[in-house]
Amino acid sequence: DARRKVPEIVVDDLLGATFCAQDGLGNPHEVTQAYVARARERGVRFDFQRSATGIRMDGESVVGIETSQGPIDTPLVINAAGPHAAEVAKWAGVDLPVLPFRRHCFTTQPLPFVHDRLPMIVDMSSGVYMHRESGGMLLGLAKADEPPGFDTSVDWDFLERVVEPAVRRIPALEAAEIANGWAGLYETTPDHNAVLGPAAGVRGLMLANGFSGHGFMQAPAVGQLIAEWVVDGRPSLDLHPLRLERFAEREAMVEANVI
Repeated sequence: DARRKVPEIVVDDLLGATFCAQDGLGNPHEVTQAYVARARERGVRFDFQRSATGIRMDGESVVGIETSQGPIDTPLVINAAGPHAAEVAKWAGVDLPVLPFRRHCFTTQPLPFVHDRLPMIVDMSSGVYMHRESGGMLLGLAKADEPPGFDTSVDWDFLERVVEPAVRRIPALEAAEIANGWAGLYETTPDHNAVLGPAAGVRGLMLANGFSGHGFMQAPAVGQLIAEWVVDGRPSLDLHPLRLERFAEREAMVEANVI
């Protein structure tokens, strides 16, 4: 079945494969801009050039934030600061175990076998993943020995370690020319699952952090659930397993499928 869907793939060493016809690819930039446009229509104001620098507290309650252009009074802060989430949480005295890790992606020039129905391919033996991008392929792989940090420069020496398993799985990639490469940051928790909900002991701080590479997929649902929590006082789904306190209570369940 895998060969019928992707004739270029090597399956001789595989015991099995999975495919979901409802899976798909989205453009993060286009989705983000759509959310921004819709939010503005509903009266939301964005201050992109106004950096947050601290959270103002009155005892254990949030009363505002400090910014580069002066304070803002508010009883509620939602921490959605991505790789900077731990720093923001610490402003309110909360220890949030989220670390930034660099992840690389490389894209190829257009390839003849790439088409609009080509599914995303994840080689679980090596961790390399591939999907169509601008007529070519995007290749990505986690660097096992990458230390935490905010470095987003491209390590071009890492390219060979990405290409080798990709070509082994899809030999047609051997003729591909690399078009571009970039690096970004995963916001990673110890169990590779998100932290959602209020922080115990602090009134007015809501957490939506640590998605560990799943953020774009989970964002629409998380946004809905956090909004319910703020407006209705509780979400429509049980998010207890994703509470911050699970780490101290040793109830975290490690997510195995992280790429």
